[in-house]
Amino acid sequence: MPIRNYFYFHLFIFVIIVLFTEEIWPNSLLLIAQLVFIPVLFLAILDRHSTFKKMYPFIAIPTYVAVAWMSIFPSELDGVFAVFYFIFTLYIALYGIHRFFLRGFIHIEEFIIDIGLLSLPIGGIWLIAYTFDINTGFTPIITWLTAIHFHYSACIMLIFIGLLGRVSKRPTYLFIAPMMALLPWMMAIGITISPWIELVGIIFYILTVFMLFYYSLQTVYIAMIQKIFVSVSFFSICITICFASLYVLTTGFHFQLVTIDWMLIFHGFTNAVLFGFIGTVGWLMSIPSSRWQAPTFPLSPIRNKFKPKEADEKLNGLVDHMELYEPFINRQTVAKTIVDFYENTNTFTLKASIQWSPWFKPFAFIYRQLSRLLEQINLPISSKQVEMTGNIYRVDEGNHGRNNVRAWVRKIKEEIVFVALYSTHSDGIRTYMNIALPLPFTSMHGILAFIQHGEKIELTSVRKDETMNDVGIYLAFGKNGYFRLPLTETFHLQEISPGKLYATHRMHIFKLPFLKITYNIMQNKGNTWDKT
Repeated sequence: MPIRNYFYFHLFIFVIIVLFTEEIWPNSLLLIAQLVFIPVLFLAILDRHSTFKKMYPFIAIPTYVAVAWMSIFPSELDGVFAVFYFIFTLYIALYGIHRFFLRGFIHIEEFIIDIGLLSLPIGGIWLIAYTFDINTGFTPIITWLTAIHFHYSACIMLIFIGLLGRVSKRPTYLFIAPMMALLPWMMAIGITISPWIELVGIIFYILTVFMLFYYSLQTVYIAMIQKIFVSVSFFSICITICFASLYVLTTGFHFQLVTIDWMLIFHGFTNAVLFGFIGTVGWLMSIPSSRWQAPTFPLSPIRNKFKPKEADEKLNGLVDHMELYEPFINRQTVAKTIVDFYENTNTFTLKASIQWSPWFKPFAFIYRQLSRLLEQINLPISSKQVEMTGNIYRVDEGNHGRNNVRAWVRKIKEEIVFVALYSTHSDGIRTYMNIALPLPFTSMHGILAFIQHGEKIELTSVRKDETMNDVGIYLAFGKNGYFRLPLTETFHLQEISPGKLYATHRMHIFKLPFLKITYNIMQNKGNTWDKT
């Protein structure tokens, strides 16, 4: 069924229920969000091939009946029906978790949608508190309005912002989107703890919402009518948030500026009609597609601590030949020592200096205690240069594993530092270095692409052009599941002189640098380089 037909169907249900409801206002403010805006927007982003799509009728129909009964026949059973609705919100939140684990920490616009879906159960909890008359420390009307707040400001708003990011994701969006995800929570905390926190939240909210409106005006939509509807929706929030600031002054600082009844009429009507209804109609004119595409690279089935046996076949290099990475690496023009390092790794001596970023050192110290047990990414805290030794072994990952796998076991003295399982895979455009680090019940995969800079090379998990589809650092789970971590790593390798290399390995988390390793790499006597 086309998404617009879903909208008409849900709107029809809402109108029928309203016709049989005695107290239409203000109950319809929450009702239209429950029956129209959230279900329709959810269906607009729901993967039609997902199990969640098949489950939807079995979850939604009892929910519609429960919500309709609460509106038409209010009684002492309202709390039970509110629990039915809360289960529906959990189902939506679970889909948000599902989306996140499929994709991980990439595409902020999709992550914002996930946060919106995850926020909805909070509104469901507040509705339960209201219907059961639980003492929340607030009046019943404030409890009910808090439920509405999490439906509109925390769920619907973030879905709208996520859809906006699908259309246009300029640098300003990277500030606006996270702020709009955090501010509803800041305001909720302010309502609970201190009016000053709420006031600060309101001020930031006003500034961010006006930036959002301006961003929407600068965005190119598929049609002018969609731009008008979406921009009107965002502008309505600019108006309501300004009046909400007056209400904060009234309740928190005892200036009699606006009343709760006036807020219900103005704020409620604007949110429901101009923001919710106009915004939903605007986005339904053309739902922008997600930029995210699931990668399909092979995973290592090896989990937990892994140690090759000394009797296993030893190999000389990390790759058999660098021609694997053509045309992005040209064996004839890249520095000869670099090629020799990858093809004849065991003929080189590595001396490394580990430098943790100052802000990360407390975490590095804690992790150091764990990494000794895991014997994985077991790096010293000191920046003193140390020699790394080790061997490369052939590994058979079985029928469900990767091809031509080799384990590079690196040690500092007799302590294992890394056990990295090297392989390659191709997406039809380029060949990647596919590195797995076995961890308890999982493995971390670094999918790295080679970039040549003259005689130097770069090996990176950062996507720098359209040919680098699979790059990233992923955590594997189950047989075929994985999601992308907010980590990046980049190696730069250059020849200082024949037989001598200098390399840097930088790692970032959420784009913040936390680790740098510098290597001085010296080829032992008996250079095995052969350009033929």
